[in-house]
Amino acid sequence: MTLDQKFTLIILLYLTLNAAYSMSLKHIPVIDVAIIAIGFILRIYAGGVLIGIAPSAWIVTMAGLLALFLALAKRRGRNLTVDEGGNGSGYQQYPPALLNIAIFVTLGGLVIGYIAYSIDTDVMARLGSDRISYTIPFVVVGISRYLQLDFLKERSSDPTILLFSDPFLLIVVLGWIATLAVLIYS
Repeated sequence: MTLDQKFTLIILLYLTLNAAYSMSLKHIPVIDVAIIAIGFILRIYAGGVLIGIAPSAWIVTMAGLLALFLALAKRRGRNLTVDEGGNGSGYQQYPPALLNIAIFVTLGGLVIGYIAYSIDTDVMARLGSDRISYTIPFVVVGISRYLQLDFLKERSSDPTILLFSDPFLLIVVLGWIATLAVLIYS
């Protein structure tokens, strides 16, 4: 299969999935967030085909989990703001307990995945640093802060908005980026 054929196949699959999502699947709890995550993964594969590099299992796994978390968190935020009349474009179909558990499981998977990524010898060799694990506390603290804001302080909303509205969370993310850059490039 040629580059053009692989890319076209991925794009057709992506467009078909998006059409099915828009027509009906967005109203089916759990399936809707799974399709969102699959969409992100397909974009990664499409980009990999275009640049001629197969995406690593790590990037696919972490991007899928992150996309799944973002979709679940948006639905949780929407659940908390849906009016009693039931407006919410299908989001209200999620029982709060399901969303809470799914978010915790997804974030747990992200933390475990990131730890495994950080101590993987192939990753350390590829990045040229055996100290990538030094960034683990940033990930754990960042996720803990998100959970504190969302669940304890009930500042649930779009996670991206939460990131940019909370100085502590933003500092943690910037600290992670800076630390990772120093570890890789120094």
